[in-house]
Amino acid sequence: MKLLTICPVHDFSGEGFDGNAYYRDQTNPNDVVRNNIANIKRFNNDVSIIIHVNKDFDKFDPTIADIENVYVNPERFAVTHGSSQMASLLTSIKYGIKLGIEFDYLTVTHSGEMFIKENAIDYMKDYEFSMWYPPNRDKSITGWLPYEMVLKFHREGMDLFNGLVPNHEYAAGFIEGSFYNKALVLKMMNWFEEYFDIQTMNNLDFVLEEIMIPTVAYYLSETKNPATSINAILLTGGHQPQRTMDNIELIRNNKPLQFWNANQFGGEIIDDTQHIYTVKRINRTMNDPIRQQISKL
Repeated sequence: MKLLTICPVHDFSGEGFDGNAYYRDQTNPNDVVRNNIANIKRFNNDVSIIIHVNKDFDKFDPTIADIENVYVNPERFAVTHGSSQMASLLTSIKYGIKLGIEFDYLTVTHSGEMFIKENAIDYMKDYEFSMWYPPNRDKSITGWLPYEMVLKFHREGMDLFNGLVPNHEYAAGFIEGSFYNKALVLKMMNWFEEYFDIQTMNNLDFVLEEIMIPTVAYYLSETKNPATSINAILLTGGHQPQRTMDNIELIRNNKPLQFWNANQFGGEIIDDTQHIYTVKRINRTMNDPIRQQISKL
């Protein structure tokens, strides 16, 4: 089975900690991009990668597109931490479909996320899709900005979902690590094409994708029974990057572990980490010792 992953690439050059709690040094960002591509390809047997390059990343190396099964979305949007990625994600998917890239499942892999186990598709193949918070099952998203913003739009008379969602019961979750089979991806893209000008969706300037993509996926799905995400955002004191391999080794050995999903506000201890294949947060610098160690796994 074939996997397609969308990789948002931002300009994370500079020094110090950025607004997303990643440490930056004078590493060439293109080296980090190549490192992430190598990581994705090493841990997945049959994978294609579509990169969205941030509009503000002037030093992106176009020869990265020469890597086998790596493609670069020709459309570029300015995306910052906390802003919408809808246009960058959806146009990347649309580009992959236009190219005729063969895939059975789609996922999103961010530049601060790395695979730590092989062949995530072995887990995906038993499910139609995944997410953190299905509707009606967990109300802890109350107070979360994307959720509150969608409610605000509704109060102001704007239904972002065009009648798709009954009783304002929204799904939610981080996009990285979530996955969708091809049939559902095509349904979702047709829906977005019908109701939105995709290229303008980043104008809704908050992390809209964390409500909109899970919600549309849920209500267009056949099963309404999502799997758990393949990504663990590891708890190291809030938004801090990983500083040891301890939690990563626990996952690789299927040991109990506490991490954010599927309960963002406090973490969850799970007994079975068999379904975890990627982790965040990994610093976006080649000098980071955790990135170096994962690169050698």
